[in-house]
Amino acid sequence: MPKAPVTATEYIQTLKHSSLPTVITEGADDYSVFRRIEEKFASIGLSLLPVGGKQTVLKLFQNRHEFSHLQTAFIVDQDVWLFSGIPAEYQDPSIITTDGYSIENDLYRDGDMELLLLAGERTSFQRDLAEVVKWFSYAVRRFLDGHNSELDYHPNQVVDSLGQLLPDLHTRCGYSGPCPLLFPTVMTSYSSQLRGKTLMGLLVKYLSAHGRSIKHSRKSLMEAASVRGGSCMMKIHARLDAQFTT
Repeated sequence: MPKAPVTATEYIQTLKHSSLPTVITEGADDYSVFRRIEEKFASIGLSLLPVGGKQTVLKLFQNRHEFSHLQTAFIVDQDVWLFSGIPAEYQDPSIITTDGYSIENDLYRDGDMELLLLAGERTSFQRDLAEVVKWFSYAVRRFLDGHNSELDYHPNQVVDSLGQLLPDLHTRCGYSGPCPLLFPTVMTSYSSQLRGKTLMGLLVKYLSAHGRSIKHSRKSLMEAASVRGGSCMMKIHARLDAQFTT
């Protein structure tokens, strides 16, 4: 049987019995990105604790009084907070958010990942991107208006191999056209505002295409970007410095 996920209560019990300064992150994928934080702060024995999602991180933050003896920081993706603003209850020095929509967005920018695209790949990428952003602007607008709205589509769930919006998109999510206010904003700043996993999925679609001599995966691209010391990751490091060494 599949192993049951660890609950927030169980993580709290672990933290109660720890003496190590701890950075609490969303998921296992974060570890490959943030593990160099452990190296940078090795002198104080900093530990990373990925807990399986943003809501669990926020639940632990809400209950941090139960492990108040411990120095902690909480790293989360902004997600739709990028458009709606960070709720007042989470505007705390110990909560560190990504600069863009998610950690994928920050690494996408730090890693200048589009430089890996060949000219023909770039043309197709930009063609698909415009259609994906049309859908995404619609989905975000619906979410902000209080409707159920799936924001986690893979690009292959939005566009076909020719870059055309899939004809059943209206049936699946009610798509009726791009949001006239959000579309130009997201299109201009897609590297930070388009959901990172969707953006990375589109990039990897071309960087791992059949017949390409050198193929790249999402994880390898993220790890390579994380070691470059770009501005987005440096902002996170600076916040951690402030939290743990001042």
